Amino acid sequence: MFYLLLSLAAAEPLSLPQTLELVSSQNPELQIARLGTDKANLERLRSLSMFAPSIEAKSSWLDFGEPLEVNLLGDSAQDVDCATFDAFGMGDLCASFSEPMLLRDAKVYDGSVQVVLPLSSLYSIYQGYQANRYLYEIKELETQQLQAQIETQVIEIYLQALHLEKMKKFTANTTKRLEANQRKVASFVAQDLLHPLESQRLNKALVEISLAQMQAEQGLELLLKQLELLLGRPVEPIPLEKVPVANADIDLSQAFQLQIAQEQQKAATSGYQASVGQLLPTVALMAAKTNAQGQGTLTPTEQQYVGIAVQGKFNWGQKLISTRQAKLDLEMATSGLSLQRKALELQEQALRMEWNVAKEQESIYQLQVQISEEHLRLQQEKFEQQMITVSELLDAENDLLKAKLEQSQSENNTIIKLSKYRYSFSSHPIQFE
Repeated sequence: MFYLLLSLAAAEPLSLPQTLELVSSQNPELQIARLGTDKANLERLRSLSMFAPSIEAKSSWLDFGEPLEVNLLGDSAQDVDCATFDAFGMGDLCASFSEPMLLRDAKVYDGSVQVVLPLSSLYSIYQGYQANRYLYEIKELETQQLQAQIETQVIEIYLQALHLEKMKKFTANTTKRLEANQRKVASFVAQDLLHPLESQRLNKALVEISLAQMQAEQGLELLLKQLELLLGRPVEPIPLEKVPVANADIDLSQAFQLQIAQEQQKAATSGYQASVGQLLPTVALMAAKTNAQGQGTLTPTEQQYVGIAVQGKFNWGQKLISTRQAKLDLEMATSGLSLQRKALELQEQALRMEWNVAKEQESIYQLQVQISEEHLRLQQEKFEQQMITVSELLDAENDLLKAKLEQSQSENNTIIKLSKYRYSFSSHPIQFE
């Protein structure tokens, strides 16, 4: 309770537009969603990096302690008789064979660099990148949609908090009038002009009003805590200075649901095309350079080459099934997009109708307040003239309080319906005059 009082005391009075601006930077759920978007973006960049050729570098240095030699003729313990070879003019060749041949030095170095570019996979890599790009855009749209939903929720809570503030004000004014009438009734009872039961009825009405005011205060505290949870900081709502206005020109193509369905279809198309590319054998362009030291006369010191490698892994059953699954995903996404377009048209009509009905109801409740205020004024005059009972006066008070609360709720409902209408089909929030 002490923490609650401190939180409420530190609350900053903010208008509804100022409060909505806090959602983007302060809402914890939205921050988590943005982390998911960043993760999808990293996946997109990872698939983009697959366009670069793969580079493999190896290097080793070994110390065997002593060189390794081999004798092609004889051994190192005796000289080879090359007289027979001399008769054929091959004495020098015999002499070279009789000398030990070095297979490796005591210290050996081996290094190589190989570059591989999969030519046939570039199509699948590109389509895979496109699919990840569309998935990233879907995450961005979902994050924007979540922000719109949270802002709609903030608007509803903010207006409900203002409604409870009005309720506290209405009940306080009703209490003042009832207390004034209570004093009159007490005077009438003391003069035996009214039965004591009439005074008890007023006392009961005052207790009920006090209870309603206490419930409004408790409800207000709860709503303020909900706002603090959504915004990350305590906020004190202030009455609306400007009236929200609506742009009647709604572009259904800007609806989040439709944009997400379109991106899903694009991602499914790229996924299917990437799976088709996987059916082809792998053709790769290769280039390498090697360097060897101390590995004997039979091993080249340095060499390099450029070539093409073809590799086919013909597990057609698995690949064909994967391709079929990708095609089914594409068909589902296409059907979902068509269904989403039709559903949006019905949703737009329904939300527009709810908003129009809310505006009509607002004018009705406004008229009802005027009628109830005039009715209470007349009843008050009659009561002072002892022409009506306390019960009839209380009925008039109750009618006025009910009419004012309904009017307040109706005004809020109009704004809420407008916000749902705007946020459902546009990324732009409601505007104020």
